[in-house]
Amino acid sequence: MLWDLTMALELVHSRGFLHRDVKPENVLIDEDGSLVLCDFDLAHAKHGPECSTLLGTRSYLAPEVA
Repeated sequence: MLWDLTMALELVHSRGFLHRDVKPENVLIDEDGSLVLCDFDLAHAKHGPECSTLLGTRSYLAPEVA
C-alpha cells in the first residue's frame, strides 16, 4: 500500500505539482485495495511563482516548518 502512495506522489510531482496536504484523511482505499490520493485543494504548481504561504493541516506539519 505504501508503494501506491509513493507512486501517486511521484506522478503528481512529475506533472509539475506539489500536493501540500498529504495526511491519512486524504488517502482513500479503492475496491481493489489500492491507495488513492485525493483533495488537491492546496496543490501548487512547482514551476509557478514561488509560494511562501504556510498551508496544510497544522497537526501534520513537521515541527521545523510549524
